[in-house]
Amino acid sequence: MNAQAEQLLLEKLKALPPERRAEVEAFVDFLATKARKQVAFDRLLAIAPALAAAGVAPLDAAARVGFTTPGVAGCAGGGPRCTNPAAAGRFAGS
Repeated sequence: MNAQAEQLLLEKLKALPPERRAEVEAFVDFLATKARKQVAFDRLLAIAPALAAAGVAPLDAAARVGFTTPGVAGCAGGGPRCTNPAAAGRFAGS
């Protein structure tokens, strides 16, 4: 992004009321978290063959609780693989 585009974006942000700026900040935080999770996932995929070669067993369902499946908000495991009993019934047809 060039300096002119950055300045325009900052001006638009400053023109928003405080509650809308808070929404923008929350969205930016969400995007940053999403990017960090993707980097971590990619790193895990990169070492998966080495882990398998070393005989490290894949995580079982109990160990996956708390992990999320990309694209399935609010479900640890997501869809038919959901290991979160509170969320498992919310995704009918998945």
